[in-house]
Amino acid sequence: MSAAVGICVAVALIRGLITKEGRGIGNFWADLVRCNLYILLPMSFILALFYISQGMIQTFASYLDVTTLEGLKQTIALGPTASQVAIKMLGTNGGGFFNANAAHPFENPTALSNFIQMLTIFIIPAL
Repeated sequence: MSAAVGICVAVALIRGLITKEGRGIGNFWADLVRCNLYILLPMSFILALFYISQGMIQTFASYLDVTTLEGLKQTIALGPTASQVAIKMLGTNGGGFFNANAAHPFENPTALSNFIQMLTIFIIPAL
């Protein structure tokens, strides 16, 4: 929602600057619904599928207990990472699923996913 609100505020500002008659700047709620349904949701879905294809984790399992090469037990965090990262990058929101932003290997597995994440941050503001 925060990304949609930011987009709607920018659209309202642009409408206010270019209007000549002063009849209003549109309906915020209609813009919010349109932004979520027609821009953010489809782009998030496509990006999440791309991130999954690159090896990003997308599961409802929370943790995985494994044995390391040294014979020690280690707990690996899992979760719905690809869908959350897609939304985070489109909305240019901070933070990360694993608290390391995009530096964690589960959140940024390949160089191509890194490039797409950097591109995704700028795609909506650039339009």
